[in-house]
Amino acid sequence: MRLRRLRLRNFRRFGDYELNLAPGLNLLIGSNESGKSTIIDALGVVLFVDSSTKAKAVRDLESWGSTGGMRLELTFEHGGREYELSKDFGTGRVELSGPDIGLVAERGKVNEFVAEMIGFGSREAFESVAMVRQGELVAFGGQPGKSRRAELVPMIERKMTSASGRVDAAAVVAALLEHTRELRVGMDRPAARPGRLKSLVDEGRTLAQRIALVSQEWTRQLSRKAAHARRREEWAAVRDDLDRLVRIVEEQESSIQLSEELELTRGKLLERETTIARIRKLKADLDDAGCEKESVPAVEVEVVKFARGDLEATERLISQFKEGSTLKEGVSSSKTGAVCAALVIVGLATASATIFTVDDPTTRILLGGAASVLLLWSIVQFRRLARILEYERGLRNHMRERGKRELALQSALMKIGVPSYAEFARITEIQDTLWRRAEISRAQLDEVCDGKDPEEFEEQLRTEAVSLGRRRAELDGLLGGNDAAELLVDRAGLAKLREERDSKKELEARLQRANDDDQIRMERDEEGDALPDLEARQESVVAEIDRVERRIRIMQLAAGGLEDALSSTKKEAAEVLTPIISRVLERITGGRYSGVSVSKDLEVSVDNPSLLPGAPDNVLQSDLSTGTVDQVYLATRYALLEFLSSQDGAPFILDDSLVNCDPERRELALELMREMSTERQVIACMCEDHGVEQPVNLIRLPSIKTPSS
Repeated sequence: MRLRRLRLRNFRRFGDYELNLAPGLNLLIGSNESGKSTIIDALGVVLFVDSSTKAKAVRDLESWGSTGGMRLELTFEHGGREYELSKDFGTGRVELSGPDIGLVAERGKVNEFVAEMIGFGSREAFESVAMVRQGELVAFGGQPGKSRRAELVPMIERKMTSASGRVDAAAVVAALLEHTRELRVGMDRPAARPGRLKSLVDEGRTLAQRIALVSQEWTRQLSRKAAHARRREEWAAVRDDLDRLVRIVEEQESSIQLSEELELTRGKLLERETTIARIRKLKADLDDAGCEKESVPAVEVEVVKFARGDLEATERLISQFKEGSTLKEGVSSSKTGAVCAALVIVGLATASATIFTVDDPTTRILLGGAASVLLLWSIVQFRRLARILEYERGLRNHMRERGKRELALQSALMKIGVPSYAEFARITEIQDTLWRRAEISRAQLDEVCDGKDPEEFEEQLRTEAVSLGRRRAELDGLLGGNDAAELLVDRAGLAKLREERDSKKELEARLQRANDDDQIRMERDEEGDALPDLEARQESVVAEIDRVERRIRIMQLAAGGLEDALSSTKKEAAEVLTPIISRVLERITGGRYSGVSVSKDLEVSVDNPSLLPGAPDNVLQSDLSTGTVDQVYLATRYALLEFLSSQDGAPFILDDSLVNCDPERRELALELMREMSTERQVIACMCEDHGVEQPVNLIRLPSIKTPSS
């Protein structure tokens, strides 16, 4: 697994901070309190802590005064694929996405995937091996009065067993032996509080003595119990007869009640169904009337009627105009104008003839008079012609207005798809008829629904009908399954059955009192210990003794096997860890310490580099410097990581672990980290970057702004 990007939101001092990591060596440079350890903690939290936890230790990690909640996002590579893991501690949501798994949001599956990829099943195991903190090195780096070796061995053993998931075999062996001793307390010598095995043995002896005393009394009790059993059989037979009679009487009474209720239910159901059918018929009539009524929209109907009214009003105006005129029908302006013109011509001709051609005065007077008369008549005709022209002009205006009204009416009829006003009148008459029928149906529906909403009332009736239908089916089933329904007796027969039932009740009561008396006597007999109970308890004690002894044997065998397995495991671990620790320690110390020995008890010793005669083979850790002890511990942790998470496993994370190294060994350690990073990602936190050479991914953390700055 190689970490690529870490984003922290509202996590301790970081409001929103993103960290990009390289697949090789990454150095996080920052002063004290710059957040290096916070980033290391964030890695452990995002990988292993449940986002829905309410633990105070986790909630305290959230930035003080934040409102958005704590959220961590991690992008990493595993097996050549890139994955994204996000945990929102405010909402409790967790998501893991990748090309081969899609999007996983179930916490259990996310934990399984992460544990499989990183190689550790818990945060404790991961941090015990893959993370090396400065505090851990200082803690075992040298406490007064204690041997560094005595601290190193249990620390390695504890971290190895925790990371591998194996049970602490030494603790289990001790627990098994202690439990075996507790079970056997008092078996070898007297004890104030004997163990389980001793208690069972003593109880078995007491039971054997008690069984011998109870056997004789038990024989007499058996005889009394046999007599009581016979009386109980007689009582049981009478009780069965009584139960049969009671059942028959109850069935007869129940059948009558059920029959009456069934008839009533059927009547109510028929009433509901009839009412529902009536409501549906009236609603259908209303729907049909509504559909016909709405076939010509009300607005369009009003438009057509308005246009028709305008046309009729115009026709009435035309009629009134014609009736108010003094002119006769058939008189036209063209004819009157022609007559007037002819008369004028004749009058002018006559006047001309009188003046220029007639010499006789009388004739001239007559012709002049005739010409004057013609001229006067022409003037009268001209005045009439003026009235005719005015009449024709008014009539044309009215006719033109009538044409407009006819076009408006025809347009309104065409808009609703009706060819003529007669067809429109027929449709509206049908609609009005349907409307009146709808009003009648609506009134009837209101009466049937008793003024309630038809839909709600019908739904209420349907609900009641369903309930009544279920009850009718239930009653039919009850009557069909009731044997008494087909064998109904008359009232006299029912009374006889009741008398027989009451008689059986009295007999059953007498037998019950006799049985109760026998029961009291038997209870007095059984106040002592019952022989079967004593014998059963004796068998149980014997079986329990056998189980306890078998358990002791199994625990002894298990303790021996675990001791063998523990010794074998330590030996195998020592063989694997020794070459790795030697190689790493030799590189860090510049070849000064090239040999390391790891015993089967996981004790680490360093070969003495001195070649002086008489020098010891190994150097005690108490004789090593603090920096060298830190380096031994660092090499051991890396060896454990290689041993427990090989190949594409967890990254190696160091938090100021080189603080006690001199510059030369720090440079050697960094060079070794660069080599390690070719096979495993390395993330190291340092306060300064002196002596750091490329290629590394150098990340400088932002400094905290103090109030004075």
